[in-house]
Amino acid sequence: MSPRKARTRGCLAGAERGAARFRWYGQVKRPFALVAAIAASLAALTAGTSTLSAATPARQQLNYMWAIPSASGSLTGPNGQHLTLRLVGVRDYLTRFTDRPVRNAYVVANVDFVRRFKSYFADSNPNAVLSYSLGAKAIPTAVVLELGQPRWDPKTASLTFPAKRIPHMEDNLPNTTVHIKPPFIPNPRHFDKAGLFIDSGCGASVGAITAVIC
Repeated sequence: MSPRKARTRGCLAGAERGAARFRWYGQVKRPFALVAAIAASLAALTAGTSTLSAATPARQQLNYMWAIPSASGSLTGPNGQHLTLRLVGVRDYLTRFTDRPVRNAYVVANVDFVRRFKSYFADSNPNAVLSYSLGAKAIPTAVVLELGQPRWDPKTASLTFPAKRIPHMEDNLPNTTVHIKPPFIPNPRHFDKAGLFIDSGCGASVGAITAVIC
């Protein structure tokens, strides 16, 4: 073989080896490029989620309680499970306020409170504390009740609830230091200057979306 032909064959062999190396490099590089692209996409998605979380306020559960003052009233019935609570001399509005940690208070028309009662307490009737006085100098007395759907009479300025007594018991927490026997409290056929405090109901989520309560 002549020297020229040998050099030509050597050049062709070198070119073929170079092409083979180039093809191998491309086959190896493509998976790495795909992995890098996926990693970059995940990083961008994570960053976007973090930014969205930081920009969106946490949803918060709100619960409301109610306070109703009255000039007088009565709690009557054949027994503690079948009672009628009547509050007389009630303003045409009451106070609704939030449970902690939110600090809000509202003036609510009695007619709206009565209309919303079933939706406020759709899952269960509320508990309430009735605090009342039996005389000008008497220490106010408190009884605990379960309340049903009220009626509002604007002509007599009265709110009427079906009610059940919830009996007092001794403090049963483990760290109690003094045990007090609950006193007997009869149902008052008439009382003066009462306050009815109704427990929480109608939870509403607020935060990212401003909730419209029932």
